[in-house]
Amino acid sequence: MKKTLLPLLLLFFAVGVKAQTYKYLTFTNTDGEETSIAALGTVITFDGTNVIAKTTDSETYTFSLATLHTMRFAETATAIAQATLSASQNSPVEVYDTTGRLVLRQRANATEKLSEVLPQGIYIIRTGGKTQKRIVR
Repeated sequence: MKKTLLPLLLLFFAVGVKAQTYKYLTFTNTDGEETSIAALGTVITFDGTNVIAKTTDSETYTFSLATLHTMRFAETATAIAQATLSASQNSPVEVYDTTGRLVLRQRANATEKLSEVLPQGIYIIRTGGKTQKRIVR
């Protein structure tokens, strides 16, 4: 019994340590859209039809259970979401292409969508001290 229990406890400990090394939690919808958020300190709740993830910096993400395909831990943020951005009105926004070239610098405008300003592609968007990957289709 002792010979079986000790290896099982060591395996359990090793698996638990490995799980804590992941930095991001990635949600994938049935349409392929992904969203990555910091895993450390994130609180996950369910309200019946949605998964709600609240991060330590008080950002809240809501995902419909009807369209949620997978939820997984990742070592890097790999998600690319649609080009929608939540920024305070008139806050500075910087948009970079995948080569790191600045393609747009402006103040946030509540009525203007990035997909109306930028051609199709993948972009890195910095606003309010946060950086996000987005895609314009």
